[in-house]
Amino acid sequence: MHIILLVKEMKGGPSPDLSSKDIDKYCNRLLKALENGKLKQCALEAGDKFEDIREKWIKAKGEQYKSGIKDSAEFRNFLMKEIHGAMDGHSAESLYTGYVIKVDLDKHNTLLSATRLSVMGTR
Repeated sequence: MHIILLVKEMKGGPSPDLSSKDIDKYCNRLLKALENGKLKQCALEAGDKFEDIREKWIKAKGEQYKSGIKDSAEFRNFLMKEIHGAMDGHSAESLYTGYVIKVDLDKHNTLLSATRLSVMGTR
């Protein structure tokens, strides 16, 4: 999921609200950036960027943080800050919003899965 997010953010930038008049322009710009076989190259670039960001994350947080980044909101915020440059914590957290409608925990109260209703775009 992080690679897809990176492709979207690197090629399209922050998306407008889904109800915004600008959403069609945004989608067309993103599709144009990925047309004619460019998706593979964009995915490779995003993979390289992800590895760079992951290495910075581990260097900043320590080796114990190299696993479990998939479901880490803190890592996602770090990733967004690395993509969009310095922004305060509030800006990174409010960049995308959604509603969690179901959370599954195991017997140790560890997150198994979370189902989101929707991602609402930027505020």
